[in-house]
Amino acid sequence: MNQRVKQLVADTFQRRPWLGRIAHRVWRRFQARFSAGAVGVVFDPQGNILLLKHVYRPHYQWGLPGGYVGRQEDPAQTVRRELLEETGLQVTVIRPLWVEQGMYADHLDLAYLCRLDGGDVRLSSEILAYAWVPPHRLPQLLDFHERVVHLALQDQEVSAWQ
Repeated sequence: MNQRVKQLVADTFQRRPWLGRIAHRVWRRFQARFSAGAVGVVFDPQGNILLLKHVYRPHYQWGLPGGYVGRQEDPAQTVRRELLEETGLQVTVIRPLWVEQGMYADHLDLAYLCRLDGGDVRLSSEILAYAWVPPHRLPQLLDFHERVVHLALQDQEVSAWQ
């Protein structure tokens, strides 16, 4: 999908956020009774955090990389897979940071601390842009993303990387 088409889809979802709710209901009909999403807090060697600008997020377009956990997939593997698919970057998942019930009663959100291993950035059709953002310059994020970034910044291991 080219950049103009991706931007058109993103603009449509921003102007009509109800489309996201409809798409979610349709998507849920084909999923397991419970769903889970997994995100990674990825730091570069300078201590910046990887944020992605997503096509399908109407309210908070910038967020952590991640996605839905596949059937019988380890959530840590989901983070590695989604990062590779969305950005071309490879990471090592260090450990879980946080788990909580998502927006819907039948959904769990999981977050992992990750270390960048390398790769060349190539964005998927779901991603408009990426940025390595200093922790003190983060845009407004989903509450869950803000919580896990805060937890990651408190981690002693992260301090040792910088």
